[in-house]
Amino acid sequence: AGHSVSKTFTIDKNAPTIKNVEEGKYYKNVTPIVEDENLDTVKLYRIVGKTKLQVLTYKNGDAITTDGKYEIVATDKAGNKTIVTNFTVDATAPEIVLIDKIEAIQGDLIPIKPIIRESNMESVVLEKQNLLGKYEKVENYTFEQKNGYVQGSQIKDHGKYRLTATDKAGNQTISEFEIDNKAP
Repeated sequence: AGHSVSKTFTIDKNAPTIKNVEEGKYYKNVTPIVEDENLDTVKLYRIVGKTKLQVLTYKNGDAITTDGKYEIVATDKAGNKTIVTNFTVDATAPEIVLIDKIEAIQGDLIPIKPIIRESNMESVVLEKQNLLGKYEKVENYTFEQKNGYVQGSQIKDHGKYRLTATDKAGNQTISEFEIDNKAP
């Protein structure tokens, strides 16, 4: 008798901390950093529809640069878990397609109608050049969000224009064009 056994153990009630990424935000690229003294696993999932696909090559601190919606799950050795879900990486700038003016049978010009291929659109601004050569925002110009693209209303007034499309990750495309409907 008289023998004693001593064991040291840690009570861990703190979940891991995930830095540099927030739920529901958009990024051109993002490098999540998971911090925890007793970190066990960090798993990254790409969300495709209702399916989660694990990115098996992902390691804590890797940059995420491929377009898509993601979830990151960090678990420590005590089973405490932190999840950041539904963040989007979007490194692709919007694509502006101008359906050009075409001379119709009657000789009238069909106006330009912009289409922007982008599913994460933040803003679209149309500007028209004034007589001094400065671009000013066209206040009453409208765009309609469709499935995966944005369609603008027709532009038919004579002048030089600049169309700026910016997505939620900050990628931007600028297209300049001119409508010349004055008789020669």
